[in-house]
This record gives sequence, C-alpha cells and structure tokens, in this order.
Amino acid sequence: MQALATIEPIVQQVRDMQAGDHRSEFAARLSEALKKSGQARHGAGSVLATLCGVTTKGANKWLNGDAMPEHDKIVTIATRYGIRAEWLEYGIEPMIPAPKENHTQLGVNVAPEWMTAQVPIMDQAFSAGQGAAAEKLEDFVDGFKDISHSDLTALNIQPSNARIIKIRGDSMWSTLWDGDEVLADTYVPRLISGKIYAFEFDGELKVKRFTKKMDGSWLISSDNKDDPAYTDEVVSAHNAQQLRVIAEVKKLVSRNL
Repeated sequence: MQALATIEPIVQQVRDMQAGDHRSEFAARLSEALKKSGQARHGAGSVLATLCGVTTKGANKWLNGDAMPEHDKIVTIATRYGIRAEWLEYGIEPMIPAPKENHTQLGVNVAPEWMTAQVPIMDQAFSAGQGAAAEKLEDFVDGFKDISHSDLTALNIQPSNARIIKIRGDSMWSTLWDGDEVLADTYVPRLISGKIYAFEFDGELKVKRFTKKMDGSWLISSDNKDDPAYTDEVVSAHNAQQLRVIAEVKKLVSRNL
C-alpha cells in the first residue's frame, strides 16, 4: 500500500503533463485555422465566445492552451472555419474536408477559399404540385447557394444554421415578392413578435409574420392585406404541435426585377 501511495502522485503528474500537451497542441491548431481564415489573433477570443456561447475569458483559455472546449463546441468551430473536427480536436489529417461530388445531406459545406459557405436552398413551392407534401426537412432542399461569411457574421448566423428560402406567391407582398430568395436562420431559441418566420404546417412550407397576442397566442398573418384570400390565423395550445418553426427570415438576398 505504501508503494502504491508513492507512485500515485507520479502517475497523476504524467497525466497532467499529457493533458497540458494536448491543450497546447489544440491551441496551436486553433490558431492555425483562425490565421488561414483571416481572423486576427487580437479579438479572436470574443469571436469564438459569440460563436460558441461562452465567455471571452473562457474562449481565450482555449487559445492560450489553458483549457479545451467540449466536443460539441469543437464541432461548431470546425464548421465555422471549414475544417475537420477530427483534425482540430486530435490532429488527425487532413485539415480540410475532401470536396464532395454532390450534396447528399442537409447541411452547409464551406468553400475551399474560406470566404463563403454553401447554404442549402429550401424551395417553398415543394408542396404546390399534385398535392405533394414534404415528409421531412430535406424534402424542401433544392440546391445550394454561396453566401459570404461576412454576411452571415453580420446577421449573427452560424453557417450550419443558414438557409436560403425561395418565396412563392404574393402573400407577403410588398415585403417579399414572388421569386425572392431570403437568408434565414434555423436557430430560433424563441419567437419574437413582429418577425417573419418560415414554418412547416401539414407538409407545406409557409412564410408568414408572427405577432404575439395579449393572451399568449400567436397571430400568423400575411403582409398582403389587399387580397382577401390571405386570412390571419391564430396558433393556440390545441394546434401548436402541428406547426414546426424552421427559421427566422433575416435578409433579402436575391430579387428578379
């Protein structure tokens, strides 16, 4: 027992040294990824803090090799900077994901030049033909569009949460026109009164304005008040489970004049 008690501090010291090496190596890889993306070291802690939802002090510990983020935050960082999470966390090569022949899954693929992200395009018109209805979110996806990281950052949208939505019809005229493409954010922690949201209801993708009422229910309305066909709807407790909010509409990105 005396021998075991003597060796335990030595074993712990070795483990601490190995953990310290791992943190230092992670910090070096993180710094390399930031440098390649054009992100200066000064202010990087604040950027990472906003991206991962932590304090700037905590993010600076990652950069200094004093601590490591949890795995899910490593994945978030890797997605933002277009690198493989396995490389960032463990140093497993390659650093950059291999280019894909085609897009077979719903998600964002970061372009090799580090400056744009390929954002999935969701076609609002999917359910228009032959009574078809979407069974899953991927059914609405119709290609990808390059969006600059600067635009996403300005709107506080993580690349993995970005979507382009094709507007169909004139229910949101004159705010949104038929054929418009808008940039939306699938991270919707809570609904904000007066904002425009894309949502799936009974197999259809709709884009409407949400307004909170005094009784806690939500008024879902069209901006086109000239057409009597577009009536307001109220989402209350008994039908809320049928409505699935997909994204908040943030910005118009394309309009055919």
